[in-house]
Amino acid sequence: MTKTIMVADDDPSIRYTLGRILEAKGYTVKLAYSGKDCMSQIGALKGAVDLLLLDIMMPEVDGITTFYNVRKVYPSMRVIFISAVQPNEDIKEILRGEKQVPNLTKPFDYGRLLEAVKQALGEQ
Repeated sequence: MTKTIMVADDDPSIRYTLGRILEAKGYTVKLAYSGKDCMSQIGALKGAVDLLLLDIMMPEVDGITTFYNVRKVYPSMRVIFISAVQPNEDIKEILRGEKQVPNLTKPFDYGRLLEAVKQALGEQ
């Protein structure tokens, strides 16, 4: 069964590039341009998303708020934070409390991304 991954990032080049890389590896990919769009799409899909790649800094609704909102409804949804900045204390607190929520700092090596995706999905 094909796994579905949502990429939520306000940068269209990041969304497109990650989407293409993940599709090439056989994943079904959904793209969201903001936290608000991400939550809307996950709701429309009734949570049928296996992994969420979530940018931390986005317009409308940031990644941290999106994370908490998604987890309220879908507490077992797997998440990987992606960010252009080193994690601040709020993010570090989430990472400590949610042992299975890794953070990838942009720019990152796509091999490292795929490794993190496979690990999050239990494919290793």
